[in-house]
Amino acid sequence: MNNHEAKQILLLYRPAVDREDPDFAEALALTNADLELNTWFKQHCAFQNAARAAFNDIPIPEGLKEQILSERKAHLTLTSRRRALVAACAVVVIAFCGVLSFRTIFPPKPTLDYSFANFHTNMIGVIIRYPVMDIPTNNVQAIRSYLAQHGQSNLVSTPAVDKIVQMPNIAGTGGKAVDWQDKPVAMICLNSGRNADPKKPDLFLFVVDNGSITGPPPGPTPVITQDRKGIVSGSWTSGNKTYILAGLGDKDFLKQYFN
Repeated sequence: MNNHEAKQILLLYRPAVDREDPDFAEALALTNADLELNTWFKQHCAFQNAARAAFNDIPIPEGLKEQILSERKAHLTLTSRRRALVAACAVVVIAFCGVLSFRTIFPPKPTLDYSFANFHTNMIGVIIRYPVMDIPTNNVQAIRSYLAQHGQSNLVSTPAVDKIVQMPNIAGTGGKAVDWQDKPVAMICLNSGRNADPKKPDLFLFVVDNGSITGPPPGPTPVITQDRKGIVSGSWTSGNKTYILAGLGDKDFLKQYFN
C-alpha cells in the first residue's frame, strides 16, 4: 500500500468510531512510517472531530414550534389535495435531510475489494505486522494437521505445499488460519535454514481458494516481485488454489524454491 492508497482509505476514517476497525489497520500502520501521511492524517482527524462537535452543538431555534403551528393554521384553508402534496413533500425533504445527516456522521464502509492485488498487499502487511501464530512449532506436519482440523484441509493438502515444505533445510516455525475479507487463508511460516535462530521465520506461504479472489495469477509460473520492508514474493496459481511464497531477501533467494 502506498501513500495515495492509504489516503483514499483513511478519508472514510472516523476517529471516534473506527479505531479498532481492521479495514483501516494497514493504512493506520503506514501513518507511523510516513511523515507526510501522518501530518495529513492528523489534520483529517482534527477536521472530523471539529465537524462532529459542531454538528452536535447546533441549537434548536427558539420559536420553531410556534412558527410551525402558525404556518399550519395558515394552511388549513388549502384543499385536501394540496395539503396532501405539501405533506408528502415535507416528508421527502425530512427523510432526505435525515439520510444526508446520517451518511455525514456515519459514512458507509467501502465496498470490499476481493482482487488479487488487494489480497497480495494485505498478506505482505500480515508478514510485516506478524501476528501471534495459532500453533508455534517447528513441525510442519503438525502445522498442516492443525490447519486441516480447523477447516483448512483443502488449502494445506496440496502438491504445491508438499513441494515447498519437503525441501532440504526447511523447518516450520508456526501456522495461522488467517481471515481475509471473511475468506479463509492458510498461513505457514518457515525457516529456510540460513537463519541462526530456528524459531525465527524467513519464508511465509499463503494459500487461498481461487473462488475467494478475483484476477488471480494467470498460471503455474510464479510472478516474482520485490515488495516492502525487504520482502520478495512469488505468486502463482495451481489447480483451484492461489499461492504466495514470500521471503526476507532478494529475488535470487526466492527463485531457488521454484526450480
